Amino acid sequence: MKLLYMQPDINSQEAYLEAVAKSVGCKTKKEIGEFLNPTPTIHNTISSLPDYKKAVICLKDAFRTKKKIVIFGDYDCDGITALVQLMDFLNAITGLEKHSWFIPNRMADSYGLTLSGLKHCIDLYNPQLLICVDCGSNSIDEIDWLKNKGIKCIIIDHHSIVSSDKPHPAAAHLNPKAFDVKNPLIDKLTTMSASGLVFLFCEQYAKDESITNWNRNRSLLLAGLGTLVDLMPLVGINRALLKHSLILVNNEKELEHIPGLVALKNVSGTNKVDSNTYGFQWGPRLNALGRLEDATISVKLLLSKTIKDAKPLAEKCSEANTERKNIQDKILNESIAEARSLMNIHRPKVIIINNKAWHIGVVGIVASKIKEMFNRPTIICGWNKDKSCWIGSGRSVHGFDLGEATNSAVKKGILLKGGGHKMACGLSFDTKHLTELRNWMNDKCHLTEEDFMPSYIVLGNMVDQSEEVWISIYEHLEPFGNGNPKPLLYANGRLMWSDENKTKEGVVWGIKAGFRCEDGSDKLIYFTWKNKEQAITKWQKGYDYQIVLSVNESIKEYPDGKKTYYNWDVRDCESV
Repeated sequence: MKLLYMQPDINSQEAYLEAVAKSVGCKTKKEIGEFLNPTPTIHNTISSLPDYKKAVICLKDAFRTKKKIVIFGDYDCDGITALVQLMDFLNAITGLEKHSWFIPNRMADSYGLTLSGLKHCIDLYNPQLLICVDCGSNSIDEIDWLKNKGIKCIIIDHHSIVSSDKPHPAAAHLNPKAFDVKNPLIDKLTTMSASGLVFLFCEQYAKDESITNWNRNRSLLLAGLGTLVDLMPLVGINRALLKHSLILVNNEKELEHIPGLVALKNVSGTNKVDSNTYGFQWGPRLNALGRLEDATISVKLLLSKTIKDAKPLAEKCSEANTERKNIQDKILNESIAEARSLMNIHRPKVIIINNKAWHIGVVGIVASKIKEMFNRPTIICGWNKDKSCWIGSGRSVHGFDLGEATNSAVKKGILLKGGGHKMACGLSFDTKHLTELRNWMNDKCHLTEEDFMPSYIVLGNMVDQSEEVWISIYEHLEPFGNGNPKPLLYANGRLMWSDENKTKEGVVWGIKAGFRCEDGSDKLIYFTWKNKEQAITKWQKGYDYQIVLSVNESIKEYPDGKKTYYNWDVRDCESV
């Protein structure tokens, strides 16, 4: 276990906050101020993209000539929230709900803008203008096919680009990563989600064309949800989007504008909505149907006009999420066993596991959990019998650009298809290339065994400040997620007692313990470790440990109202 310290020279709350801001990349006083106190006014730079004006001209022409517009979105939360925002915007401009949308079927159409998906879309809606959100950047042949049919295409996407000798055939390509232009205004957009880019596009278009009946708050709320669930780094514009999305979603009057989210809130039993609600309750429910097969119900949920319409759709999403969990748990247990075997024999830098019995819709979640457990880039693959190929999803660690490695494997001919960003990828390949893929990924990964050791950036020693100060710092730094993790603390202490943490039904979900910290006081500090197996392996009563921990918030209902509690969760510990 490695500890990297952020602790400032001055142990004031302000100094700690500034130390965290610097740790996530803020350098100037202005950047630190924007990180700590993001304003609701987003610094919109999307008009700096070379194709922004092309997209506007193309859309205005479509409105003028009354062309049939169809939005083609991806089947995950980012693609869904981007699509819904754009549908709202088009309807606001035209005053008519005449535009259509299409989400590909995971099993029948595969991932992204595929020929299969396009044919289904055209058969259903016969578009004259196709707007692709969260996909399309690397679908040059497919867009060429559309162009030959006389169908124009606008792309709003954020995925890494596979270099091509062909010029991109889209009428407008709004992907900040598509332009080799050194422009700090464009650089600010390169870490954004598709839903975030769609929000900026709608906002800028509304400002330029004086569109007054577009609901900016509704769009911003959805953009924040898509940003967090798609694991975008929560700094800069992304942090501002999420921060103010959460403010809006906790305002009942604002939330009423999206009945689908009200219904999701009800079925998930949510009280106060925070980043955990987005990431672990709403996001998984919106993603579940797309993972298992078809995400159209998730889109219909967010487009619902009334709670009555939304309620049964939210229930279907919740039921699908329960089914997804059951499938996922089985695959996860099998993957853990396989990963342990690989680590015992080969110790690969990149873990790649495949099984024809595994459902391809949940391999991404499993990859994320295996990555966390072994602290190595991980790709989990299942078999698509309709396409007769392996479908995989990967998650990475800091220091290895998985999206770039995937793109290069496509160019090399190892993969049939693939793409992603630094921390995640999706791919497909033939069985004959499995060994070659493993070798390629491991050769591309230059991390060492020392790099794979668990390391933690800690803010300071828990005993240096009161619990109230640490909680205040925690509250100020929310929302948390990729790029802005929860601040970790450390403590040196002796384990005095340990016992099981159980639910009301008696299910063990972790280990609770009391530690006496070595600061000269007799006070006990109480911790919980959710990973029971790790706790039992590492904890022994009466021994001294260095502990890494984070704070978690929980809300409990009482007859006289709700109360917020904070508990300390152990991330790791080491005997001293």
